Amino acid sequence: MDRDAWADFVDANEAHRLTLTLAQRNLIAQADQRIDWLEIELARSVDEIARMREALKAAGHALRSYQHGNSAPDLAKEIADRIGDLL
Repeated sequence: MDRDAWADFVDANEAHRLTLTLAQRNLIAQADQRIDWLEIELARSVDEIARMREALKAAGHALRSYQHGNSAPDLAKEIADRIGDLL
């Protein structure tokens, strides 16, 4: 086999090796969809954690207020409802 024929043979085998099967393409597409779903779920989780932190912060402020003798039943109800909604 001459040099050009060998180069053609190597090129053809390399192209075949790099060609993805339909099943492999489907797996890659499924993985891409899963990654997209995970990114969305991560964003939702981060948002939910932020809302929980705000509710806990409000609860902490309300408890400090009660500690110093302030009474605020409306505030207590609002915060309890907010925390209940998050849980």
